[in-house]
Amino acid sequence: MKTRAVWSGCVWPVALVALGGLAACDRERAQPKPVADVTRAQAEPRPAPEVAGASGPPYGAAAPMAPGTDLGRPLQDQIDPPPAVVGTAPDAVMAGAPPGAGAALTATELAFITQAVEAGLFDIRVGQLGVDRASNSVVRSYAALLVNDQTAMNRQLQQLARQLGVPVPTTLSEPRQRIIDELARAADGEFDRQFVLVAGTRVQQDTVALFEQTGRDTRDTQVRSFVLAALPTLRAHLSAAERLPIRG
Repeated sequence: MKTRAVWSGCVWPVALVALGGLAACDRERAQPKPVADVTRAQAEPRPAPEVAGASGPPYGAAAPMAPGTDLGRPLQDQIDPPPAVVGTAPDAVMAGAPPGAGAALTATELAFITQAVEAGLFDIRVGQLGVDRASNSVVRSYAALLVNDQTAMNRQLQQLARQLGVPVPTTLSEPRQRIIDELARAADGEFDRQFVLVAGTRVQQDTVALFEQTGRDTRDTQVRSFVLAALPTLRAHLSAAERLPIRG
């Protein structure tokens, strides 16, 4: 009985220690690895597989585009260009025509209409002064001719401008208005000569040249028709100016 008690007192604690060590080992083996280790292992790049005899780009690189495809073209090259406007000059601009007019005039044609309207207004104002103040009967008759013809011509031109949607001046520019004001202040004995200076041969030559140039250059049929109809009258004004007894 004494020997059995001694064995039990010595061996049993040793067995408990051994069992505790085994449990600790099991717990350490079952504990998961830190998350940082797993992430670092996944983030490490894997070497590209080497294939014997392969000559293409490395693994993961963009493959070359097949010839003739549109994938490499710039975006602006893939956009369809706007349809070309047939029958207009490179400097053509829309004249803001009302519906149904369909007018597309060049910048030169627009400028001609504006200049012609203002030149007509100027001749009318100058002619009215000549009718009222000219002392020479021939000069006075020439002034009346300008007033009558230019009034009718400007009426037609303004109607054409409305059809084409072109805004036209209703008053004179400052330089031309200044000429009118100076002519109105001219003395009676000096008026006829001053009148011929601002409404005589040189002025009518410039007007005829403007209309003739426009008739050659314009592509608009309505503008050309107006120019061709007005030229005989304007040439008659030039001939009348050349016959005036007073030279400017």
